[in-house]
Amino acid sequence: RLPITEGVTGLVARTGHLRNIGNVHTPDRQSTYLAYIPDMVSELAVPITQDDKVLGVINIESPQVDAFGEASVKSLLKLARQAGIALHNAQQYNLLEHTRSQKEAAGALAWMSVFVTDWSHQMANVKLDLLSNIGNLRDLPGMPADAADILDQLANSVREIRSVPPEFPAPADPDRLEVVRIEPLLKEWVDHWVDS
Repeated sequence: RLPITEGVTGLVARTGHLRNIGNVHTPDRQSTYLAYIPDMVSELAVPITQDDKVLGVINIESPQVDAFGEASVKSLLKLARQAGIALHNAQQYNLLEHTRSQKEAAGALAWMSVFVTDWSHQMANVKLDLLSNIGNLRDLPGMPADAADILDQLANSVREIRSVPPEFPAPADPDRLEVVRIEPLLKEWVDHWVDS
């Protein structure tokens, strides 16, 4: 990789204009040209652009003076346009994949939330049923005192049962977590279910 501040390629990247240099060794070009391949004389550098943004530069060189004519420039411009389209499409694909991953994560969080809520309600109902049954047993006529004590201990244990599930384990790499807002997705899904 070349820094954008150096060489003909850097100049093309900064300006967005192609450069076709017939002899890079002339005094006016010596300060701009960076010799990476020995014995090169001609250089053609064309920007890869998409929506007026420079994405990269295609650079070709030759050991011949004035090696790149109009046909070479047209061919490299076509290649640069195709490369710009391909890079733009790759960026769009990556953006879609990222969005899809966020939606999948939001969906998983939504289902975890549904599970937690459902689990909490079920546990609350189980606790109420147990406490009610324990109370009914305790109120039976002729209940021995030691059995009543056991039922009281059982009722206390039931009251200590948590209404929420145990915490989910912490992620292996918390620095890689992303915040995902699930409210808009939940609204979209609920609206879809209601409309269906």
